[in-house]
Amino acid sequence: MKKKILFLSIIVLLSIIVIFLTILSKEEKNKTKHITKKPTNYLTIQDEEKNKTIKLPYTEPTSYVTTEEFIYATVDDPNSDSISNQVIQINRENGKYKTIFHSKYPVAATQGLKADKEWIIWVDGDDFGENNTLYAFNELTQQTISFGSTDDKISKEFPEISGKYVTWTEHIKDTEKTSMILYDLEQQKEIKVQNIKNYEWLNSDYFIKNDNMVYVEKESKTAVLKTYDIKKNKLKSYPIPTTAAGWPTLVNQNFIAYVEYLDDEDLDLNKLMIYDLKNKKNINAFPNKNKVNIGYLKYYDENSFITLENNKFYIFTLDNNQFKKQILESKYNVNPEKEDITYSNNEFFILQHEVDSEQYKLIIDSGL
Repeated sequence: MKKKILFLSIIVLLSIIVIFLTILSKEEKNKTKHITKKPTNYLTIQDEEKNKTIKLPYTEPTSYVTTEEFIYATVDDPNSDSISNQVIQINRENGKYKTIFHSKYPVAATQGLKADKEWIIWVDGDDFGENNTLYAFNELTQQTISFGSTDDKISKEFPEISGKYVTWTEHIKDTEKTSMILYDLEQQKEIKVQNIKNYEWLNSDYFIKNDNMVYVEKESKTAVLKTYDIKKNKLKSYPIPTTAAGWPTLVNQNFIAYVEYLDDEDLDLNKLMIYDLKNKKNINAFPNKNKVNIGYLKYYDENSFITLENNKFYIFTLDNNQFKKQILESKYNVNPEKEDITYSNNEFFILQHEVDSEQYKLIIDSGL
């Protein structure tokens, strides 16, 4: 009898062990399955120029540019506390992507992508914006270089690029000196263009294209448009009848489009002006309006620029030495108040994002 009870006990024990091992095996399989499961696609890129739709496992696209072969975007890992923490490169033909840069900061703000020819630049820093490093990536050499940094003593504005040249304003807090900086990415050499007399918010507005720079400086009670020819090393000044101006954009080497601010405290009170460099005179781009609401100004091509006025996009084109404006119609029914709309390298970028949603859609097209 005792032997029978012992035998039955062993059988029961073995059954329990088998059941336990089976459950454990299922749990391990589920864990493995969970680990290898593909992540959720948070970002969809609709590349109309290449007729491609690409889905990516990233959130928070803060800046984006294109070259002929690639899309570059600053994005964030899901569930990260960063604003964005890396730069990804996406092949426009096959949709393959890889990270070409990942921030060293635990809570990062990687942003400010710009591109021209084979160079791509961006700014990496902490989420407070106090420590930043400027980076450049070369598509031909596949090399990434650092070309400047900030700390509690030196601040730099976001750089602009044209070919191998990058420009930005730099402010030294201890001496309260501000300089316009030009940097040669190929030679990895910094050139100081000029000291700026007044360090104000308008010093962050500058433009560079085809070896020419334009920026704004405030002298006494008036603003001055400055042009700098890089090859000739020639600086010129053009006083304008306003105390504050921004977004200077060189058009056709003979005109500078800019925004005149009517109230330093309310930047929405402004008007769009065009300065004729040859005749040294100002032209009101909207002559029937004393003030408008310009929210965007961007170089389009050698003879044109784009602007956003009262939530409508216009293109101004030089024709027979006069600018003609035309409303840019949108096939995507864009809403500038709800969507982030930018333009660079001959393409529009329309970022659509629902509030409180992790889903993002970026449309890339040559038109709105």
